Amino acid sequence: MRKLCVAVLMGVVLCAAARAGEEAKAYTSANGGYSVTPPANAGEPSVQKREADSPLGKIPFETVIWDLKTTAYFSTHNEYPAAFWEKADQKEALNGVVNGVVGDGKASVNEDVEFDGHPAKVVTFEKALNAEKTMHGRILVVLAKPRLYQVMVLSEDKAVLTSPECEAFLKSLKLPK
Repeated sequence: MRKLCVAVLMGVVLCAAARAGEEAKAYTSANGGYSVTPPANAGEPSVQKREADSPLGKIPFETVIWDLKTTAYFSTHNEYPAAFWEKADQKEALNGVVNGVVGDGKASVNEDVEFDGHPAKVVTFEKALNAEKTMHGRILVVLAKPRLYQVMVLSEDKAVLTSPECEAFLKSLKLPK
């Protein structure tokens, strides 16, 4: 029995060591044409495809999620119709997305930036989930015709938002050319 326990323990240690040496693999969205690179320990993502009702009709979107229990990495893209681009105030549209994500939470950073030549926002926020838990988030939102891209990290641990993994994930977004 002792030999079996030692063998199992060695297997766990070797698997963990092998996993620690893994390199992060980029995810490329077949529909959105963009790519992002989650942390190496993120595993396989779940992909959700949906439609949202809007004044311009149904807006298709795809969300990709890497769930690591207390931290999650997300990428999302929406396809906007031509009517949106003809009428929309891009700054107002970006603010609307941020307001929708932050909701009744509080943004501590809300910066207008440019990403790859496109209007964008970077926002750090926190939102109470219940009396005991607060969710901390950091999001990059980019408007690049004909799509809106979002790359976000949510965590119960505020320190994750300034971690090298979070920085690398947000900076990993590559838009289609």
